[in-house]
Amino acid sequence: MKLIFVALGIFVCLTLVGCAGARFTTKGGWSSPVVSSLEEGQKAIYVGSQEGRLLALNTFGRLLWSFPDQTKGESALGTVLYGSPAVGDKQVYFGTYEGELYSIDRKTGYKTSEWDVNPIVMGEGIHVVGGPAFVNSKQCYGRVRGAVDGGMLLVGSSDGKIHAYCVGDGSLAWRVETLGEIWGSPVVQDDTVFFGSQDNRMYAVSISQGVLKWAQPFKTGGAIISGPLVVGDKLFFGALDGKLYALNKETGISVWSQPFDAEDWLWSSPINEGENLYVVTVKGKVISLDVNTGRVRWSTDLKTMVIASPVLAEKQGSKRLVVATKEGEIAVLRTSNGIEDGGRIPVSDGDNGEVKIKAGLGVSGSVIYINTMDPWTVQAVDLNLGGNSLWVCPPSCGQRGE
Repeated sequence: MKLIFVALGIFVCLTLVGCAGARFTTKGGWSSPVVSSLEEGQKAIYVGSQEGRLLALNTFGRLLWSFPDQTKGESALGTVLYGSPAVGDKQVYFGTYEGELYSIDRKTGYKTSEWDVNPIVMGEGIHVVGGPAFVNSKQCYGRVRGAVDGGMLLVGSSDGKIHAYCVGDGSLAWRVETLGEIWGSPVVQDDTVFFGSQDNRMYAVSISQGVLKWAQPFKTGGAIISGPLVVGDKLFFGALDGKLYALNKETGISVWSQPFDAEDWLWSSPINEGENLYVVTVKGKVISLDVNTGRVRWSTDLKTMVIASPVLAEKQGSKRLVVATKEGEIAVLRTSNGIEDGGRIPVSDGDNGEVKIKAGLGVSGSVIYINTMDPWTVQAVDLNLGGNSLWVCPPSCGQRGE
């Protein structure tokens, strides 16, 4: 009987998205779009393509630049992006599945010249699944060269370590080791970086010193896949034991009487609005909790698989909770009661073919930015315009935009 349960667990893991990297490959990345302001009110959408490029698109879906430059016939990287890029004041940073870290000029798409090694190669056999986090500071203290002008880049990897690099020259500042792979993106708050590991523990590390801040990492009953959420003095995160945890961010001690049991894997990151906390299980149950107590406000079952983290967007002057299903639909829920607001929005490729959605959504006002798979597209949907796609890349990104 025990062997049956083990075999079933392995089958479920492989079918979903992979155990220990089984489905994380060099050909299937899903990078969440990041919307960032440029000069004079313009915005850019930074996203990784499935062929291994970082794209910068304008709000009309036109190509601002790509790295490597597809307009010059430059070959793609030969690996993919799973994590979201991190946007700094002048550069955009991203990591690849093959453990390379790049620093690119956010306006032009050109390589920066500050790093002695560009890209940073983290080590043979090291994979990066989560996106990096950028720390904006005047100086970074590297192990070898001492003080370096500029901020810091933090990234977790398959070697079970969180790595901190000085962005000024790419030198290593520090590393902290865990006992499991790190797939989620780290979250920065003041001088602390929070991240979970597949050793079933949540960590808090001093950014300036590279040392653990809590008396000990917080242990859960399952691997931690996604990034945590900081709300005030609390830290929230889910694990594959089906529980959502709430800790005091300074001490790492639980603040709820007990963790909330969602009775299903929590793969995506929670989000919040005021005193409302929203979590989505892998099987598609959407739950609103009270931030202070963990009490359930409402629960809605979408009855479909969800991998992507939800977002909050505007619709006709009110906030809506937006959830993308793995099978290519967008559900729009009222935040007051979880009732779906209209029918689900089907997402398709440019030829009305089916797509899958595993990447988290990008959002700006009422516009949702989606990175799809099988086939790969990036597209924009405006909730105020009935959910029809404003543009689909390709073909929109085949043309240069200003």
